[in-house]
Amino acid sequence: MYCLDGIRYDSSRRVAFVGDTIVTLSATENTILTYLLDHPNTVMSRKALLKLIWNDTYDYPTRVIDIHISHLRKKLNLKNELVTVYKEGYMLRL
Repeated sequence: MYCLDGIRYDSSRRVAFVGDTIVTLSATENTILTYLLDHPNTVMSRKALLKLIWNDTYDYPTRVIDIHISHLRKKLNLKNELVTVYKEGYMLRL
């Protein structure tokens, strides 16, 4: 269980609580969020996130990660914490 600014997150159940509201995450959102929580303040490139999620079998445009990051920001209200690092990737700022 992770806790972050009013958010409780259970990666094993793929569910987050924002206040008293339950937020269900997709498998991909779960993987991204868990990795970023395990590596706070560390920039992850889109390519590295693609490899993390789909191993070496990915054949997706790197922008697919942007969509999942956007969903996480909206679902968990992480607009200030889940930051885009220009020309590098994404970082969970704690």
